[in-house]
Amino acid sequence: MKAYIIDTEGSGYDALAIKLGKENKWEILKKDQWSDWISNDIITTEYEKLPCLFKVNIKELKSDGSALHLQFTSIYNTKGWTNPEHLGEKIIRNALIYDLTREQQKVDYMISGAVKSYLGIARNEALNIANIIKYMKSYMNWDVCFFHIHLLDSVNHRTLGNVYEESPLYTERKAEKSWEHIRIAYQIVDELVKSLMDSVVDEETVIVFVADHGAIPTWRVVNPLPALINADLLSYKKPDDNGNCAVDWSKTKAFPYLEPPYIWVNLKGRDPTGIVDQSEYETVRDQIIEALYQLRDPDTNEKIIKLAIKKEEAEYLGQNGERIGDVIYFLNPSYQLFDYRLEKLDPSLQPIDLLKKPAAYDAQVNCAAHAYFLPDAKLGDFSISVPLIIKGPGIKKGVQMKDIVDLIDVVPTLAHLLDIPQPSTFQGKILHQIME
Repeated sequence: MKAYIIDTEGSGYDALAIKLGKENKWEILKKDQWSDWISNDIITTEYEKLPCLFKVNIKELKSDGSALHLQFTSIYNTKGWTNPEHLGEKIIRNALIYDLTREQQKVDYMISGAVKSYLGIARNEALNIANIIKYMKSYMNWDVCFFHIHLLDSVNHRTLGNVYEESPLYTERKAEKSWEHIRIAYQIVDELVKSLMDSVVDEETVIVFVADHGAIPTWRVVNPLPALINADLLSYKKPDDNGNCAVDWSKTKAFPYLEPPYIWVNLKGRDPTGIVDQSEYETVRDQIIEALYQLRDPDTNEKIIKLAIKKEEAEYLGQNGERIGDVIYFLNPSYQLFDYRLEKLDPSLQPIDLLKKPAAYDAQVNCAAHAYFLPDAKLGDFSISVPLIIKGPGIKKGVQMKDIVDLIDVVPTLAHLLDIPQPSTFQGKILHQIME
């Protein structure tokens, strides 16, 4: 990137002449003025270059040229994240709200005072999503648009343990601040929804609002490995020089996973290191389930496992397919399996300190979870259930479903409303009760 400080008025350096990259255009920037998009290639390997775009802004330029302070946006890759690929550059150039300053982020009714920076970042993300959807509507006049925003999940993980009064993390001060962050997060989502409702939605549009899960406050981490070890189902080798213990597959009949909470039988003929004969398969699964039910919190003597079942018994929970564990287990609320020590997610190689942890211990990080519970799990007012809102032509007004709706019901219902062929692999039901 070529740039020169210049004197435009004969009274000292006051501007930056900057080349915009491959376009071979020059732009003159004054203080506090963002440039147009600058194109450049970043070399990631000796074989590949990533085309990128960014902007710059002059924060300070001394008239004698002794100091120049530039502010850069993030560097945005234009390749590999859209289909067709050329849309990446179009979206960045025409729809992206680049990094906003703190002053530009502030909305008096929403974000003010000392709030966590991730809320400001989340609002930028929401504004960008809205802008991109609106731009793509004008550019290609899409017929179907679906998108995801992850903000509320992040807020749940950060805050719910602070607002649930029976949690050991709870204090009035923490709860007050956490409720403020939750409120702001929902206002950010509301702002996104309103922006789209005002710009790309008309009376012929079918609108669906749904989340994939809620969250439950958690503060105790579960270690299921000792239960399997004590039942002679799982075996580890001695620690290596780094203090890590590898699974001894020659002595392991059952191998656990944590996210999702599955356990596989180390079966001959199916698994690379299998030692369990097919004739032993059911016996080993029974032993796994019995071992899981023996798990107790050493501090309270409470049962940790809510339900442990064989995979064929879990189909009604949407648990089916080739990748499902031989045994599936669910925790009681307030327990979690992971508190951001990434090593824990690979039970095939465990640090010795994690391996020696008790069946349950206090979490150091994380204060809400959702992947470990049955669909109807609750803790106080918290659950993993979520609302489903559908509005548009062909939908009755004011209908409230009494029966439980599953996530897998959304796709066949939308296919029916849009009069398009049903997916060949769909498992859910069409929600005829809501239709005119």
